[in-house]
Amino acid sequence: GYHTMKDKTTCNRNARRTRALVEGAFLELMKEKPYTKISVREITEKADINRSTFYLHYQDIYDLLDQVEAGVTDSVAEAIRQIRREDYVPGKHPFHVQVFQELMKHEEIFRILFSKNGDIDFIYKLATTMGDGLYKGWSSYYGDQIPKEMEMYVSYVAFGMIGMLLKNLQLNAEWPPEKMGHLAGEVTNWLDEGLCGSDKKTKHEVK
Repeated sequence: GYHTMKDKTTCNRNARRTRALVEGAFLELMKEKPYTKISVREITEKADINRSTFYLHYQDIYDLLDQVEAGVTDSVAEAIRQIRREDYVPGKHPFHVQVFQELMKHEEIFRILFSKNGDIDFIYKLATTMGDGLYKGWSSYYGDQIPKEMEMYVSYVAFGMIGMLLKNLQLNAEWPPEKMGHLAGEVTNWLDEGLCGSDKKTKHEVK
């Protein structure tokens, strides 16, 4: 009845709060030393929770790292999925801007994960997630005639966006998401023109 529903909401809120505390403590500790050298005990002491509470949510440090990274990649993937060729307006790149807004929202986490104490593999995980999202959105435009170069183009764009993110972190977030998104959008559009050649427009008009 009513009470169990309410208890469930409270339970979820507590679980979210616990996760936020644990992940916050983990990231703070990562500022001081490599994640592989961080113990569960250090995290629970810093987060002020019981070890048993930690193990309710995470198997170990590696699982914790995976979940921190997944939280970031999921939100970025969601923004990437919005990128479409269909309603493209020349010079306007709202969806690319959105991706960079999402990336810069996690600026602090990226700084820590990309540091020497973090997880260098995360760059590849992020690139794969972004590449998959771009491939889906971009290829839907081509229907069943997906150009074979698409995979290479998608990889170029995904790593290019991550490269811009890394550079911007180095520059202390000097570039706003709007500026990065515009540049990434222009590059993507330029690639698309190369991909589809001159017969593309007529093919679409015929439809």
